[in-house]
Amino acid sequence: MKSVIRNGKVYALDTDHGKASYLMRAGADMVRNVMSEGGALDMIAHGNVTESDEFPGHPIAVDDKFFFPGTVTDENAPADPAPVPKKKRR
Repeated sequence: MKSVIRNGKVYALDTDHGKASYLMRAGADMVRNVMSEGGALDMIAHGNVTESDEFPGHPIAVDDKFFFPGTVTDENAPADPAPVPKKKRR
């Protein structure tokens, strides 16, 4: 998972083999497609990025036109602790 930090938030993009899926607003319709991971990260880094709940699973909004899957967290939020390994039974 690749991420961009902007305005005190961490925008972590979900990708699959170097490709990022997205939803794009096209007039009254929505279009689903994929683009390169680098292209998506560049859009997030340089566009007007906000957190959106308009489309479940696509919280990263760029210019209110492109919606990417991933997570949005506060930059200073504590990291999830590593899971504690379970002891093996003998």
